[in-house]
Amino acid sequence: MQKIIEEVKALSPAERREVEAALRGGFAQGTAQSNEQEVAQRLAAQGTVTAAQRSPRPARPAPITGQPVSEIIIAERR
Repeated sequence: MQKIIEEVKALSPAERREVEAALRGGFAQGTAQSNEQEVAQRLAAQGTVTAAQRSPRPARPAPITGQPVSEIIIAERR
C-alpha cells in the first residue's frame, strides 16, 4: 500500500486528479445495463428477490370499455 501511495505522490497534479476521480467513482465505467444487472445480483444474493427477469414482451394496455375517464371527470366537475 505504501508503494502505491509513493507512486501517486510522484504523479503530476492532473494525473492525481484522475486517480482521485477514479477512486471516488469506484472505477465505474460500466453501462446502465451492467449496473442494473449488478443490483439484481445483489438483491438475489441477499434473498430480497428470487430472480430478476424482464418480461419477454412489452406490456400492452388493457382494453377498457365505456366512457373515457377524462370525460367522466369533466362531467362530475360540472
